[in-house]
Amino acid sequence: MDQQEYKSAVDRRTTMTVLRIAIVGYGRMGRRHAATIARLPHVEIRAIVDPVVRSSDPHDLPIRELDAVLEDPSIDAAIVASSTDAHARLIDRLIAAGKPTFCEKPLAASTTDAEQLVAAASDAGVPLTVGFNRRFDPDVAELRQRIAEGEVGRVESLHFISHDATPPSADYAAASGGLFHDMSIHDFDLARFLTGGEVAQVSAFAGRSSDAAPATEVDVAVTTLLMDDDTIVQINNSRHCAAGYDQRIEAFGSRGSLAMASRPTSAVRVANEAGFRYGPLSPGFLQRYDTAYGIEIEAWVRSVREQAEPWPSGWDALEASRVADAAAACAATRTTTTPSRPDRRESPRAPVH
Repeated sequence: MDQQEYKSAVDRRTTMTVLRIAIVGYGRMGRRHAATIARLPHVEIRAIVDPVVRSSDPHDLPIRELDAVLEDPSIDAAIVASSTDAHARLIDRLIAAGKPTFCEKPLAASTTDAEQLVAAASDAGVPLTVGFNRRFDPDVAELRQRIAEGEVGRVESLHFISHDATPPSADYAAASGGLFHDMSIHDFDLARFLTGGEVAQVSAFAGRSSDAAPATEVDVAVTTLLMDDDTIVQINNSRHCAAGYDQRIEAFGSRGSLAMASRPTSAVRVANEAGFRYGPLSPGFLQRYDTAYGIEIEAWVRSVREQAEPWPSGWDALEASRVADAAAACAATRTTTTPSRPDRRESPRAPVH
């Protein structure tokens, strides 16, 4: 190798091309992901697609139509952060255009649509990643690591408590797919993530406990899952919690238990005649999982650059959607059911982050 060839090889290793991203849907999640991308080296936002954002974005990001993004070969990948009811249409077009896509959960408003998207992405060879951000939360990652290391022996049961601080707006609820597909789906995914298994049976009860809930939606539910290794998972969900955004997980095993507590906004403790008290809980998911949102987008950008397998994948989203369907059916009929699952291609596993 002569000097020029050596210099060219070094340049290829040390020079990173800019990854150009389009964000489709620029509400609270689109803006959150834009904030992460803005601080990443060698990544830029080439387009914002949102019918509500008509003029220049306050951060001087270019506003473009979806057709222009699909036809622009300089745009390498896309983030879909629109309302749930628009996911399937947008993802289908991005896949057809060959754009690696990251989509906020759920993948689609129905499991049928999700199945079609996963099949389309697989057939086209286009990476499809889904935003199960809690896998990237440092507390959840530590919990999984310690379970995998056998610290508490064989895990016999998992207990999730997931309570929103305040109910969603009526408009959001109408487009969200309902409590099981919009809220519980995170816990269904974590049940698979923490145990490494699949859901074998489902039972669920749900009701409307608060006048603040939309009239057509349940706002409290208890779901029990039996995993394929006989681990029992219990999930308590509520759309409201007077204490704030309450997120807890306990893993009970043959040699002990591990518990992930809710995080207060301050670790400073007050002690007085009323007892011991920490700060209030986080007001919502954006604050509680702020770190996880950043880590997941960094991981997605890295996977696009390296042409790695998407993780969490469309298959992960499809499995969670099937469980959500089963839970909703159980709650409606007050029966126990098994999630429908055709022959399943193996979903890629990834190391703990």
